[in-house]
Amino acid sequence: HGENSKVILDANNNPINWWIYNTFTSSIIDNYIRAIIRDNNNNMWFGTKKGLSKLSYNKSTWQSFTEDDGLISNNIFDIKVDSDNNLWIATDKGVSYLSDFPSSVHNEQVIGNEISLTNYPNPFNPETNIDYTVPKAGKVRLEVFNNLGQLVKILVDREQSSGRYQVLFNTKNIPSGIYFYRLTTGQLSIAKKMVLLK
Repeated sequence: HGENSKVILDANNNPINWWIYNTFTSSIIDNYIRAIIRDNNNNMWFGTKKGLSKLSYNKSTWQSFTEDDGLISNNIFDIKVDSDNNLWIATDKGVSYLSDFPSSVHNEQVIGNEISLTNYPNPFNPETNIDYTVPKAGKVRLEVFNNLGQLVKILVDREQSSGRYQVLFNTKNIPSGIYFYRLTTGQLSIAKKMVLLK
């Protein structure tokens, strides 16, 4: 279908799937990653030049922290988690310490169970339904990107009440290939992959 991709196989000839997390396909705060660590709850933390990002244990929800949230500096060089699940963040201005992580992070995990994003059919041609859940009223943005990270279409960009929503994505004049769709509401974000076959 016009896609020139390289397939990598493991020792048993099974394809290896690579997942790409960057500022185009997810809500990570920056692409320049200096530190990665997994905490005791299996959440992943990424230290960047622009702040700290957390990917929830189920790999669906992102949250970011900057100087506005209390970090001593956005310029992070290293992250460590101690045995009590406290986070130590080394920056160019000193060390920030999060005691068992701030309450907003724990709230994010609860909200993360209520935010959802899916599409069907997938793969699809020529259109697919995108279903999503908004946990609380606020600004909602639903975007589609190609596999180069270029914005293809903005499907939703408005205030919405909490609840379930559905949007039809029509791919007229859009070539076949792999696309990413990302839902952002408040500090929460989910990105998923979909495949257009023509």
